[in-house]
Amino acid sequence: RVMCISGNVFHSSRKVGNHSYYFSRIPHIWGWASWRRAWRFYDVGIKSYPEFKKKNKIAQFFKRHKEQQYWLNIFSKTFEGEFNMCWDYQWVFAILNNKGMACTPQKNLVENIGLGDDATHTVGWPDQPPAKSLTFPMTHPEKIDVLSDIDSLTMKVRFIPRSLLYRAIRKGFRILRKCGK
Repeated sequence: RVMCISGNVFHSSRKVGNHSYYFSRIPHIWGWASWRRAWRFYDVGIKSYPEFKKKNKIAQFFKRHKEQQYWLNIFSKTFEGEFNMCWDYQWVFAILNNKGMACTPQKNLVENIGLGDDATHTVGWPDQPPAKSLTFPMTHPEKIDVLSDIDSLTMKVRFIPRSLLYRAIRKGFRILRKCGK
């Protein structure tokens, strides 16, 4: 069941099939829409997380251990109240817990103006793909199926923490840019 339509994609340099969009377990939340029928599953406290974890439901959606651990860590911290200023992890949880999916565009359609060194929540994020126009007429996938291999690519490109050396180099470049301003 489609629970969300996303406006952005984190790996738009890589074409995914020959269609205008694909289906994902991971809603990309920079420019998105949903329906009342889907939003009713949203729970800011993710009260059903203990059962989700106990039944190992995460294994239904992500095959790689690193991906499972990433989301279980995020959901645990959200459940425990450590992420009390966010709403998006709860939305990912609602989609997964209800076997939902997001419709994700082939191209990045939005630009997040809240990125950068002076951002509130997105400090240190790599540059986003540029926003592009949707091409009409749209082409549609034959089946409504999640592309798990593309979800793994998204996890690798955006969510799984990079090595300490990589992060140190990125931080060094950010500091140099600040000094150069």
